[in-house]
Amino acid sequence: MVTLKKRIYGHLVLVRPLQLFWLDIVAGFSGVVVLLQGFPDFSCIMFFFLISLLADAGACTFNDIADIEVDNKSIESRRFRPLVVGTVSVRSAWIQGLLLYCLSAFLAFFINPTFFLLTILMLVWAFQYSFPPLRLTGRPYISQVYWIVFVCLWIALLTSYLELPFIESLFNIFPYMLYMMLYLCLGETMAKDIRDWDNDKAAGKNTTTVAIGPARASNWSFVLGFIGCLAWFWAAISYQLHLFVIIAFGAITIPTFYLFYQYRSRLQVEYNKIIGRHFHVTYLLSMALITILTTFSIGFQVIM
Repeated sequence: MVTLKKRIYGHLVLVRPLQLFWLDIVAGFSGVVVLLQGFPDFSCIMFFFLISLLADAGACTFNDIADIEVDNKSIESRRFRPLVVGTVSVRSAWIQGLLLYCLSAFLAFFINPTFFLLTILMLVWAFQYSFPPLRLTGRPYISQVYWIVFVCLWIALLTSYLELPFIESLFNIFPYMLYMMLYLCLGETMAKDIRDWDNDKAAGKNTTTVAIGPARASNWSFVLGFIGCLAWFWAAISYQLHLFVIIAFGAITIPTFYLFYQYRSRLQVEYNKIIGRHFHVTYLLSMALITILTTFSIGFQVIM
């Protein structure tokens, strides 16, 4: 019997609180600080983050609905996905996703017309990631393009919310945005797909990693992450970050890429899900440390 407590917990799991905190709060706040070159007025920016959280929570719910078959074949995910274990019905999940989407659009309506239209576009784009006719998550190479467009839309939303000129803002944030695209949106997502390669292949989900194989995907993930770090150095020079911030960045990335190289070498020989998981988790941990370092360095004006 599914108790009320289990149902409530199941609905909470569907929105992936850790992803919301990491992507919308930590990474999102970092982008705001870099764009403004300092900490924002929290009272002014909080509605932006509220709308982002609601939209992303809805997108996560829809993604779990679309991935029921994949999760059902996964030894790792099967125990934790509410729709697979039955603590939440598919109907309830659809209602939850639609309510979250509608609430985010409703709040966006009161900001300004451009922000509202961009929010609708972002909601549609996120929905198409999981569902037909595009279902971008199941298309090799195009699924990586999704995240690049996502970052561009996010910057457009932020500049619209703050009523800043888009082109000038894009130029100012571009070095850091390039780092985020390469390291997080391409390198990390490919590492995640390596982790899920066996499940996706069994369920017929044709991701980029399924198409090219985990060995080649690990090479690409390694290279994209490395180029992303070069983009961070460009950002550090552009924003005139202090030398010891750059040294701290090196202290994070040197051992990280040593581990990446070890994982990549193991994956060249044979696929190992545990190695794939370590590869992905190392990406997440290093990304968290780099993001926090960048946020506080620029926020507290630790510059030359």
